[in-house]
Amino acid sequence: MLAVAAIDATYQREGVETYQGVPVMRYEATGVDALPNWAGGGNPSSYFEEFSATLLLDEDGVIRHYEYEFIWADYHTRRMTETYTLSDVGSTTVQKPDWVANTTLRA
Repeated sequence: MLAVAAIDATYQREGVETYQGVPVMRYEATGVDALPNWAGGGNPSSYFEEFSATLLLDEDGVIRHYEYEFIWADYHTRRMTETYTLSDVGSTTVQKPDWVANTTLRA
């Protein structure tokens, strides 16, 4: 099972758009050739038939939306998709705890 995180792949910048009212940069990766060889020396193309991913980053580098899809075949064709969306960034207010005043900065 793959972890829920941005997949290590070669992404191409596809432009700027607006997502949930926020300007974002769109990056896309398409095809198993966009995936790197794995640490064990395995080639992704020997496991997967298709791969695609889309990543939307805001001006602070925060991933606002991410989705990917893998397709592979063993006994039948299988498809795995994952979608991540971050919304309402900056809309929460949190007060500093009282103990913050008693801390010191350590290098």
